[in-house]
Amino acid sequence: MFDPIIIDAKKKHFADMAAIADALLENGLDIVRKHSTGRGIDKYEYSTVISDSMEFLSHEQLGDRLRVNIGLQWVRMSAEDINRFLAHLRADYHELESKDIVTVITDNPYELVEALRVLIRRRTLTGTCPVCKDW
Repeated sequence: MFDPIIIDAKKKHFADMAAIADALLENGLDIVRKHSTGRGIDKYEYSTVISDSMEFLSHEQLGDRLRVNIGLQWVRMSAEDINRFLAHLRADYHELESKDIVTVITDNPYELVEALRVLIRRRTLTGTCPVCKDW
């Protein structure tokens, strides 16, 4: 039997987690695109649109922008919310199981952006956290 209270709680929980992912993609990261440059170390560049203006970002600039967004959210959120969100993100982005988030951002910020986009689009989460482990 489906419990309407649990169904509503799940919807709210998943919406809360998706809202966190959405906030991490502010400042144009929600629409950032990856482009091949054909060069060695900087073989990719990224582009986004801010205030109707095309903006190009290097690997480092993309990582910096993601770090700023994460830093802002970590200030706004409780430790419990952060841990819940990371539990779900780890289940979808397995690189976070063996690396901390700072290393992931340094190594490949675009893959993390893509994982966050998937969470937002799907509006359902894999993995469990202390809130939803018994559902």
